[in-house]
Amino acid sequence: MKRGITFAMSLIFLALLTGCAPLPAVRIRSDQKSPMMATTVSYTDTYFQARFAFFWPSYVPVNWYTPESYEERSNRRLQNNNFEKLLGEFDVFEHFNEQLKMRANDSTIVKLNFTDISDLAPQIIELAKCDHKDECIPAIKSVSEKTKHIAALKISYGLGMRPGPEQVGFRKFYRPFIRVLGVIKNASSAETLWQSEITVFGNDRYLGDEADAGRIRKDQLISSFQNITRQTIELLVLSLNGQRLPYMPTVGAVTPSEVKF
Repeated sequence: MKRGITFAMSLIFLALLTGCAPLPAVRIRSDQKSPMMATTVSYTDTYFQARFAFFWPSYVPVNWYTPESYEERSNRRLQNNNFEKLLGEFDVFEHFNEQLKMRANDSTIVKLNFTDISDLAPQIIELAKCDHKDECIPAIKSVSEKTKHIAALKISYGLGMRPGPEQVGFRKFYRPFIRVLGVIKNASSAETLWQSEITVFGNDRYLGDEADAGRIRKDQLISSFQNITRQTIELLVLSLNGQRLPYMPTVGAVTPSEVKF
């Protein structure tokens, strides 16, 4: 009887774990005569996300639009939570950004031209956020004079539950993950030319309290995020080349506000 109740509760939890629908995909056209240039902002609005079962996801917002030196951001990050302290000098977002910029020209359809965070970044994010042209007019006016296309890539990372059979049972498995929301828009019309949500989980998994920051090996966690970064960027490049991505699980219990820029 108890086993049946536990199984039923697991099924209910799995249903809740799926969260809201992912960002609708928009495939980029591959019939262009020459690659489009997109002025690009890659940003994160949280530090390490600890997404544990039966708890509201734990993370602290980042004021990404506030200009600050690498040292200032690093000090703020390391004071944030025990997982950032465990990672130490390894900054997942900075590592992802560096690796992404090395692949910025790998797409034959679109070239990502990264801009200084203190320059066009706030206007680009505003244009990425708006859904209707009328709402986008202020952002269009401020951006369209300087670029024809904009791209926004919102990065999040942490430990979370990958929905599936491994979550059956009271104790849950947690895996490192990187999640990217990406969009490219025409700067003059706010038309969405490409849009994708990419989530990659690591192979390492931790059962229950094995996922506590004090019990995870630092070198293992860093290696996992390095591998996830490579896989995530590879999928991103494939998508920017107009290819249809394989099915991928989403991070469990993502809220509607997290499927927005």
